[in-house]
Amino acid sequence: MEEAIEELRQLAAPTVDRASLERLLRVSPRQALRILHRLSPHRAGKSLLIARTDLIAQLESLARGAPVQAERRRLSRVTAELEALRRHGVARRLTLPVANPAGWEHLPEGIALAPGRLEIEFRSGDELLGKLLELARAVAADPEQFRAVIGGGPPP
Repeated sequence: MEEAIEELRQLAAPTVDRASLERLLRVSPRQALRILHRLSPHRAGKSLLIARTDLIAQLESLARGAPVQAERRRLSRVTAELEALRRHGVARRLTLPVANPAGWEHLPEGIALAPGRLEIEFRSGDELLGKLLELARAVAADPEQFRAVIGGGPPP
């Protein structure tokens, strides 16, 4: 709506007709006519016109109103949710090189775990993620073995 208001301010014409309103608000001819009728236009022959300054004032008033503000918040939430879904979709399509069995005896080469130290050798980001996943699966399968390897005691 701000773009339309700014464009209206730049117009030299003192009035706005249906076709101009259609272009400014990017609406259909029918919708532009409906909007015009709500704004108390005046007739000039067969055309309906509204004073450019009156239209600016009406649009600014609408932009400050609660329904428009609520719609902006809703649009922001929808945009954020769509972005989260897009990121989730990318993550779901990620194929990690992971061996099926979980456990300490199945950890891949290149993972060294000792008290106070973890080393992982990798050639790509996907390989690193796969090795981290396998390490997490091994810990989940046998947390006592994990504590024994890192020198930690039993859980509190």
